[in-house]
Amino acid sequence: MPKNILVASPHPTFGELLRLSLEECCAYYVRLVQSCKEIEDISQRMNFDLALLDAELSDQPFPETVQRLMERFPNLKLIVFPPENNPQHPDMAGLRPHAYMNKPFYLPDLVEVIESLLSVPSAPASATLAPPPTPAPAWLQDVNTAAQHLTRLLLESSAQAALITR
Repeated sequence: MPKNILVASPHPTFGELLRLSLEECCAYYVRLVQSCKEIEDISQRMNFDLALLDAELSDQPFPETVQRLMERFPNLKLIVFPPENNPQHPDMAGLRPHAYMNKPFYLPDLVEVIESLLSVPSAPASATLAPPPTPAPAWLQDVNTAAQHLTRLLLESSAQAALITR
């Protein structure tokens, strides 16, 4: 089941970049809002697993909005983009997010932070059976055949390079 993520930023382009990136790479359900007022409204209708908030939201006091959101969702994971990329900024006083991110952000870093915050404890190793190793395809056994197969795949796609790993 996809996790629900709330993204709030007063900058439509930045918010949309976050939304599209998370929906495409990780199959999260992302709801985008552009003000503290919208955070209040949407949080009354939907539950969220994680909130990704831009502290530049200025229509209402940011710390108070975050506090109400955390009271409504005690298990909510919170990631904040602090003003001026400074977690010690006065506007951040009293907030205790699970993580801070800077602008511009590196998508793999953001995804790593989100996945670590949303990760569900796995079953004990003794209860999990590892799947049997799958044999390599026949074409991968011979270097020449593998090179031909790879060349054919490259010609059929718009990719500029390919790599086979095992």
